[in-house]
Amino acid sequence: MLKIFYSSLFNIQYLIIMKPITAQKSSIIFLVGIIAFLAVNFIANSVIYSAHGGRHTPSELIASLVMQVVLLAVVLIFTLKGKTQLPYSYKFDIAPSRNKSNLIILLLIPVIALLSLFTFFGPALAFEAVLQTIGYTPPPMLEMNTPTTIVLGVILIIVFASVCEEFFVRGGLMGGLHNKYGAKYAVIVTAFAFALMHMNPSQTIFQFGLGIVIGVLTIRTKSILPAIFLHAISNAYALIMSMTPINSGIDNFINGDRLWLVILTFSVTTAVFGAILFFLFKYLFKTKPPEKITVQPNHGEGQTKEERIKAQIQQNQDSGLDRLIFYAGIGVCAFMWLMSLLTGFGVFGNGG
Repeated sequence: MLKIFYSSLFNIQYLIIMKPITAQKSSIIFLVGIIAFLAVNFIANSVIYSAHGGRHTPSELIASLVMQVVLLAVVLIFTLKGKTQLPYSYKFDIAPSRNKSNLIILLLIPVIALLSLFTFFGPALAFEAVLQTIGYTPPPMLEMNTPTTIVLGVILIIVFASVCEEFFVRGGLMGGLHNKYGAKYAVIVTAFAFALMHMNPSQTIFQFGLGIVIGVLTIRTKSILPAIFLHAISNAYALIMSMTPINSGIDNFINGDRLWLVILTFSVTTAVFGAILFFLFKYLFKTKPPEKITVQPNHGEGQTKEERIKAQIQQNQDSGLDRLIFYAGIGVCAFMWLMSLLTGFGVFGNGG
């Protein structure tokens, strides 16, 4: 199904004269996507609480699936309707005879996901431990303890979240920012946006770190597919941990009375595995990434050389409106993140 989706989307784009995505278009996609995401979330929660008088796991999982689809739909609407081409390919050549390095990268993605987990999960848990010592209660996790909820949870967390969020964040948002501001800025701010849009303080540090790794992988490979694969594997690891005794063991450790030991332990694991991850990336990607990318619409079909140059100049001279729109989207996410934090502290009566 995913192969058909990618093929269809790729072919649709190349039947139309496409133009490179701008930072302003990327920022609009981000702001509209976040607002639509929150609107669906509000409507779904209202309907669920009205129908069931409280939480209902299957309904909440289905609502989350719809929310993910909304993110993807916003990207498709703004790119296809606006005849805009995303800068990162939907294809990833792993044929050993043509691109052996891509095959190696693909095979190492589960390892990269595991190293990322060990690198960033520790600081996230240490941060959560600090919050809990001052009265914070993390939001309750959905209880996936029936065949239906387990299947829905796996589909949501491993498939839908990976595909939809990567197209939304790394495709729709990072592409335009990379075009205008360069690789480093694009990777960092999209990782920040990725962390805030989940609106879960306990996971913010981990999601920011994972966002950095995924962003670098996307720019280095010039493809969205490795990002989706890495995101999916990372989510699968987290799901396995949450459904096994590992999760309760970690909870007991961070909820103990030795906060200094928690911080020390996770500092060591972060330093060790972070160093391994860093040198692995240095080995895999020995050349510097392009600071900016130039996307030629449909390989130049329907445009003269002068028109392509003019379009690229316009791309680089976008007004500062893109930053204002992007910051508005970040502001919405930050506000909802703060509301989640205050709820955890019991300000609205739902905390511990």
